[in-house]
Amino acid sequence: MKAKHNKAELLADRLDIPADALGLTKLSLCGRSRLLVENHCGIISYGDSIIEVSCVKTKLIVRGDKLLLKAMTGSDMLICGRIISLEFE
Repeated sequence: MKAKHNKAELLADRLDIPADALGLTKLSLCGRSRLLVENHCGIISYGDSIIEVSCVKTKLIVRGDKLLLKAMTGSDMLICGRIISLEFE
């Protein structure tokens, strides 16, 4: 399945289309206080210093202070607070 995911990224690059159009996760960071996660697969764990998000074929770990899930739909979420790091597992 990993090769399929890489093929989707390669296709997006070659056709010069946004990767999120193919269902891949898109992150938009505004400064250090707002993170928009598009095309997520759900929340794994939630706390004020760490939020773990299930993404397509990976897990996103957001570390920070006073983290807050401000808004969430079936495919998008907005995380606010002091964002210290973003990690993928």
